[in-house]
Amino acid sequence: MRVRKSEKGEVALNDYMIAIVLFMLGATMVSYMYLQIYKLSAKVKIDEAIIGYVTEICEQIDMENYENVSTVEQVDNVINKTLENTPIKDLVEIKCTEVEKFSEKYNVNDYVERIHLTIKYTSLNQNARNYTINKLKVKEI
Repeated sequence: MRVRKSEKGEVALNDYMIAIVLFMLGATMVSYMYLQIYKLSAKVKIDEAIIGYVTEICEQIDMENYENVSTVEQVDNVINKTLENTPIKDLVEIKCTEVEKFSEKYNVNDYVERIHLTIKYTSLNQNARNYTINKLKVKEI
C-alpha cells in the first residue's frame, strides 16, 4: 500500500454526506421561515379585512339618526344591513352587546350613548379571536 503525504484534491464520500446534510438543514430552516412569514401575513390580511368592515359598520352607525340606533336590536339591524353583501358575512360574528345611555347613568340630557360591539371569528390556526369595540354616538342638535 502506498502512503500519501497529502490528500489534497481528493474528496471522500463523508465530505459529500456532510455537505448534503448541511444543505438540507439550511433549506429546511429557510422553508420554515417562509412558512411562518406566510402564516403571519395571512393573519394580518384577515384582521385587516375584518377591521375594515368594522370601520364601515361604525361609519354606518354614524350616518344613522340618533333615535335609529338607540337599542341593541336597531344597531344589530344596521350591522346586518352593512354586512349583507360582504364575503365575510359567514366567517365573522359582529353583534351589539349593549347600548349604554349616559342620560340614565348620570341623570343628564339624552345626547350621548356608548355602543358596545363584539367581534368573534376563528383565526387560521383555529383559535377563536374576540374583539370588543366601544363606539360613541352623539345626538345631532
